[in-house]
Amino acid sequence: MELFVLSKEAPRIRKVILQREAQVELEETGKTQIDNFMSFEECYELSAQYKPDPHESFVINDFEDIDGVIDAIKEPAGVPPWKPNEEDIEISGFFFGIEENNKYKVGLQIFDKRQVISNKFTLTWSRESFTHIKGLSLSLDNKLTAVVSEEENGLALYFKSLHNVRRLFDMDMYFREATKQDVDDFFESEIFLGYDPEDPKGLIDTWCRKKIAYILSEDRIGQLTATSVKIKAEELNVSIDIIKDENNEDKISFPEDKKSLKRLLRFLDEDIYKSSLSNTIFVASGKRKD
Repeated sequence: MELFVLSKEAPRIRKVILQREAQVELEETGKTQIDNFMSFEECYELSAQYKPDPHESFVINDFEDIDGVIDAIKEPAGVPPWKPNEEDIEISGFFFGIEENNKYKVGLQIFDKRQVISNKFTLTWSRESFTHIKGLSLSLDNKLTAVVSEEENGLALYFKSLHNVRRLFDMDMYFREATKQDVDDFFESEIFLGYDPEDPKGLIDTWCRKKIAYILSEDRIGQLTATSVKIKAEELNVSIDIIKDENNEDKISFPEDKKSLKRLLRFLDEDIYKSSLSNTIFVASGKRKD
């Protein structure tokens, strides 16, 4: 069994070179993880308002494998090797696959910087004593985030958390657009000021409507104040205009251009975050630094 990473830079998929012992262990662990994940009793179409129980799963049929994870499993020899840099491990996840009845299933895990353990003094127990691990060390999770499955009518993506699977794939194409009323309700909430429902500059496009729909479904706006947004934005060096209303209370000024509007929506969607190791600010869709 081969192990791959989903990188945040091109080429998106790279192969992890493993010694034979690690491959054998991965094969046992990987098959168990995929079998356990696929043991759900019920699956439902994507709904951001619903959180599946442990025995349930979301499914997206006709999943578009834009990155080519299935092809990588089928033809691993053509995938370039991963050469990690200890100071800059920018990957979004790991994946591996199994073949059953001439069909493939790919198990995917999200990756977190806390899984890097090489910057610590690490000891491992072996042959009645501890040995110091030198060099880059990573830990893999014991559970999956998603499974891509080859089925009779195409590919299906199974997952339990939309928030987590969005760290692996661009899910916007599967998400509904906010209606005009949704958009009005969003920007007429208590934390904004200066929104014109007529949108005379044509700033609110399809991307914005999908992002707004997701934020609304997470009920995130009701938990925020303009002041709390301002404080967090300053921590991440994100420029957000704050103005005072007639009661001298902080409000987020509605952006005057499309670039600023999209940056604000990314921030409210928690797409912008700070790398815990490098303090570099990234856009979470994983394609570039900001």
